[in-house]
Amino acid sequence: MGQDGFSSSSSLLYHLHAPTSIVAAEAIAESAECLVDNHPLLPRHLRTHDLTGGPDLVSGRRLLLANNDVRILYAVAQGPSALYRDAAGDEVVYLESGSADLESVFGTVRARPGDYVVIPASTTHRWVPQ
Repeated sequence: MGQDGFSSSSSLLYHLHAPTSIVAAEAIAESAECLVDNHPLLPRHLRTHDLTGGPDLVSGRRLLLANNDVRILYAVAQGPSALYRDAAGDEVVYLESGSADLESVFGTVRARPGDYVVIPASTTHRWVPQ
């Protein structure tokens, strides 16, 4: 699985069902929140526990910090997410509390509090909170 052929590390994936059976795809709108430079550089206290929860770990994400290379978001899940794929880059998810199953083409991974889960770019997946 890769974008550059066989020029770097790769995985051979065998699908139980043809991935071409996708019946629809829709773009998820980017956050409308404005990003501003942090000048002068000051300490920040991000009160993430005061943020309201969203429907799931994908559509309920709230943008906290970002630059041209990295976006840091926070989410509180209330239910399972729909199938999702981030074609722009890899995702690293830190699970602060609770547990969830990550279902993807690589199988199911159970994540518990304190786990970091790396999801490679263009991996179709969904989160199912437990």
